[in-house]
Amino acid sequence: MRALFHERSVLFAMAMAIAFAALATGCAKDEGRERSGKAVGTLKETRDELASTQKQIDEVLVAAGTVQSGQGELKSSYDKYKKEVAETEEAAQDVRKRADDMRARAKEYQAKWQEEMSKVTNPDLKAAAQARAAKVRGRYEMISAKTQDAKAAYDPFIRDLKDLQTYLSNDLTPAAVQAASPVFDKVKASGQVLKQKLTAVQQELDDVAAEMSPDASGGK
Repeated sequence: MRALFHERSVLFAMAMAIAFAALATGCAKDEGRERSGKAVGTLKETRDELASTQKQIDEVLVAAGTVQSGQGELKSSYDKYKKEVAETEEAAQDVRKRADDMRARAKEYQAKWQEEMSKVTNPDLKAAAQARAAKVRGRYEMISAKTQDAKAAYDPFIRDLKDLQTYLSNDLTPAAVQAASPVFDKVKASGQVLKQKLTAVQQELDDVAAEMSPDASGGK
């Protein structure tokens, strides 16, 4: 009886050891996959930030249009415009921070990728990894270029919005609004151009995130 109990105890201990070993293997970090997931997550977060920014651009354009059209009480329309200008400027700062974070993570991701793939000895796999790395690097460079285009459109847009605010704060009258019509029209046009440039960045972010995703069916 003791021998049977001892045998069962040994078998139980072996089974537990195997189970813990399997659990440890399953929980081991796949650092490359984890790093890739974080990179894709950052791309998607940046894309969402840009989408929110586009909505804010619409809000400030509507507020500017209300002031220009003379609908409603001028002071309350101006106060609404001033609020939306502040929120638009804040959104622009958030996008800059997100873009900086994305660039930093991209550099880290690519450096680690190169470091780990340098350990691969199979020439075919090494060549494939190098080709993929070059392609992803090129896509990130495209994102950076389109982001710079958007920034070049953003700065004068914000500047004109704030100039209008300063102008109206010193002369909030229907005559002053009428005199500022060319600037109102300029803001409206430049806001639409900015939205188009932000859409171009979003599309590039979507493409790169899809290409880096485990579910990607192939690259462009």
